[in-house]
Amino acid sequence: EEAALRQGHPLALVRLGNLALEKMSTGESSESKAKPLVDLEKCSKWEEDSPLDLSVLVNLLHGKDSGSRDVALYMYENAGERGSAEGWFNLGHLLWEAPDGKERSLTAFHRAMDLGDPDATYFLAAQYLASDEVGGEEGETLSATFHRSSRPSEVDGISLPSFAECHDELRQYGYRLLHQAANRHNHGPALHHLALLHYQHNDDEAEF
Repeated sequence: EEAALRQGHPLALVRLGNLALEKMSTGESSESKAKPLVDLEKCSKWEEDSPLDLSVLVNLLHGKDSGSRDVALYMYENAGERGSAEGWFNLGHLLWEAPDGKERSLTAFHRAMDLGDPDATYFLAAQYLASDEVGGEEGETLSATFHRSSRPSEVDGISLPSFAECHDELRQYGYRLLHQAANRHNHGPALHHLALLHYQHNDDEAEF
C-alpha cells in the first residue's frame, strides 16, 4: 500500500488494482472483518508526499467499498502513467466491456503495446483485422483510434502478403501487428492466428 500510494510504484499499483477487483468479485464489503484495501487515514497523510493525486482516490473511497471497479481503474491508470505496460493492459481490459469505454480501452491497449506488451499487440491486431465486420459507432471509434494513436515504426517494414495488399489500411495494419506479435514476441495465439490466415489464403484466395 505504501509503495503504491506514497511512492507511486507501478507494480504495487497494479497489485492494488488486482486486489480491488478480487474484493469486488468475492463480495467483501467495507463492513466485513477483512482488512480494508486502503487505509484512508494513511492515505490522507501521504497526499503531500505522493506523486499521485490521492484526493481522487479518497473521494472514490468515501462511502464506498474499497473493492471496486473505479478503484481498480484508478490504480491501473496511474501504474500505466508510470511506465507499466501491465497497468495499461489491465485498464484496457477492464474498460472494454464498459458502456462507452471502447475509445479509452483502445487507447490504453495502444499505450501498453508501445511499452512492448505482446498481449496488447495481439489484441489490437485482432481488432484491426476484424474492422470490416464492425460498423457504426464502434467502427468509427476503431478508425479514429488508429489515426490518432502512435504506431510502432518497426511494423512499417513488415511486407504484406499478396492477399493483404488489396485491403484497407486498418486491416493491413492489423496484419502487420499480428506478424509482430507472432514473430517478434513469439506470442502463441498470434502464431496460431497468423498460420490460419495463410492457410485460409492457400485454400481460398478470396478469403482474408
